[in-house]
Amino acid sequence: KLSFSNRKWTSCSYADLLSLCDATGMQGLELYDVANTLGAAGQPFDAANARSTLHTLIDNHISVVCFDTSADLSDPDGATCVQTLRAYIALASAFRVPYVRVHTRTDGKDCFDTVCTNIAPLLPYAQEMGVTLLLETAGCFAHTDSLREILNHFASDSLGALWDMYNTCIIAKESP
Repeated sequence: KLSFSNRKWTSCSYADLLSLCDATGMQGLELYDVANTLGAAGQPFDAANARSTLHTLIDNHISVVCFDTSADLSDPDGATCVQTLRAYIALASAFRVPYVRVHTRTDGKDCFDTVCTNIAPLLPYAQEMGVTLLLETAGCFAHTDSLREILNHFASDSLGALWDMYNTCIIAKESP
């Protein structure tokens, strides 16, 4: 599905996003930081409104392909990150969103171990809820070798990669 992200457009209303899909022929949305915007109490992606919002999306032939989070898996204080991502996984499941995008902000030597610690408790829950975490090629995973290492480490269908070519090719200086 041809989709777009509302990252940097978080002030757009749900109606605006649906109108943009219609005007551009897009069939999907990647919603950024939905828990703090369109998922806030009373908003369309509040879990209490799941049925109504799903009907509106279906009627408009639009799907939400991914929830993009601001949670940082490389945060050494992983409790907040894990709690935030569990909430996103539950929300994604309620709205039949197959993917939750996760990332790292740092590139330090402890990043891999910290991410492993933070992501390990999330994968069984994601699998149970029918959601896949997509680890963005950013921070310590901008390098393909690092990304491959963590994907192989977990070898889980509930963990995949989301390629951000800018981070891989420009920041990590890898060839496309």
